[in-house]
Amino acid sequence: GGNAVAATVTYNAATFAAVLTPASRLATSTTYVVGVSTGVKDVAGNALAVAFSSSFETQAQDLTPPTVSSVSPVNGAAGVGLGAVVTVTFSKAVDPTTISGSTLTLQDGGGNAVAAAVTYNSSTFTATLTPNALLHPDTNYIATVKAGVTDLFGNVLAIDFVWSFTTVLTIWSDSSLPSTP
Repeated sequence: GGNAVAATVTYNAATFAAVLTPASRLATSTTYVVGVSTGVKDVAGNALAVAFSSSFETQAQDLTPPTVSSVSPVNGAAGVGLGAVVTVTFSKAVDPTTISGSTLTLQDGGGNAVAAAVTYNSSTFTATLTPNALLHPDTNYIATVKAGVTDLFGNVLAIDFVWSFTTVLTIWSDSSLPSTP
């Protein structure tokens, strides 16, 4: 439409790259034109010989909320190792700022929260909860992804996704048994 988009431009002299960052989210299903004028000069003062322009179109608005595609350990798993990490793979990219220890939780069967670090891999759409200590043996754990996780268009995970698993029984080896008098 010919309307200017408010943006900031930064330049990296080491890579010769200029980056234009819009001040707000671009409109969906819209064609944008990016132009570089002959007013751009190199360090010697030589102007760009010919103006450059390129265009792109933003994708259509996505109205589909994210869902949980898979989890590990799987729901109902038994004999899960004490050093297990919990992973959740989403159906699509989610906003990394909505993935945290308050939206991905782990509790033991008594409802006690498990202290853990939570990370998100945007290339695999996978959130990982890594407990700060080993899990307890022969214990049921309940993992939850809370409603409130959103995708990049602001679509919200509709309801909490909850699953559970049980850790392995502890097996004593002869060397770990207490000695008898």
